[in-house]
Amino acid sequence: MSQRKSKRRAQDDFQAQSTKRIAPPRNSSTIHHIDARGSVTQITSSISTKALPDIIPLASPTLQEADLDDSSDLGEEHDDEIAEEHVGEYKTQVRMLLSTQSILAHLRKTRMAIDELLKHEYILQNGIFQHYENPFAKELCLCGSKKMRHISCFECFQHPARCTSCFVNAHQHSPLHWAHVWDVEDRCFKKHDYASLSDSLFVQLGHDGDSAACRGGTTPILFTIVHTNGVHGTRLRFCACPGSPTKITQLTQARLFPATTVDPHTAFTFDVLTEFHHLNMQSKCSAFDYMHSLKRLTDDMFSERTLVSSALLQFPPNLLVAFSIHTKLSSG
Repeated sequence: MSQRKSKRRAQDDFQAQSTKRIAPPRNSSTIHHIDARGSVTQITSSISTKALPDIIPLASPTLQEADLDDSSDLGEEHDDEIAEEHVGEYKTQVRMLLSTQSILAHLRKTRMAIDELLKHEYILQNGIFQHYENPFAKELCLCGSKKMRHISCFECFQHPARCTSCFVNAHQHSPLHWAHVWDVEDRCFKKHDYASLSDSLFVQLGHDGDSAACRGGTTPILFTIVHTNGVHGTRLRFCACPGSPTKITQLTQARLFPATTVDPHTAFTFDVLTEFHHLNMQSKCSAFDYMHSLKRLTDDMFSERTLVSSALLQFPPNLLVAFSIHTKLSSG
């Protein structure tokens, strides 16, 4: 029994050594070939002779030649990788240099433009300040009404100072332009609403804004209109002629979005809703900040006097409804 065990151990050791000797290297590929009879033949091909240091001696000339050939190939590949890295770094440096040169060129142009403007600073300053003066304060209006030219409009293009009648006639369809009235004592322009120039002035709804064509008009009421240039406290008269539309319809026909559908006294122009929509989408401007900017536009010195408190509370709900309607119109 002991002899049999020793023989088995010897056979096992011999098989293990032979298996270890013929085992495929780490970097090798094994292919199984099946012939017509169904027998399987295992073919092992070596990828790199460097994986056979324990099987074939290093002194073999075949191995040395293959080893040199492989090392030369690896060296060439390594050199190519280094060259590609250097090319990539060079391109990055060129891009940075070009970007720096473009920035420097832009700064030079900006500096030249500023220097050119500074040469004409005095002329530009006088050109701005002259709009806050009234060179016609002591002259009569050219309309022949024998009234002084004390009212100007900064929102109209090249609008000279005129009398009250001329300003009202010129702004029948632009009642939301501020009237800048010249104060003789303080020698400056002061901002007034269109309807505050006279007790008989008001904004007519319907009949294309012609109050003379409206024979059934209601009594003018105080109305708050929020526009892109500020908050206006004006007087508004609805049309009450036979067959006239509702107040909501008259407001929307005048491009005014009512704050409420029940006896409205506040409205927002379509322009102010559109402007806030774009500002909110582009710069994330909130309704609170936008309304306070309109408050500053109305009166930057005494902003607490403006009629913003009620309009500010009614602005967000109107935005939701207006944006919903705008979305439906855009989607068809």
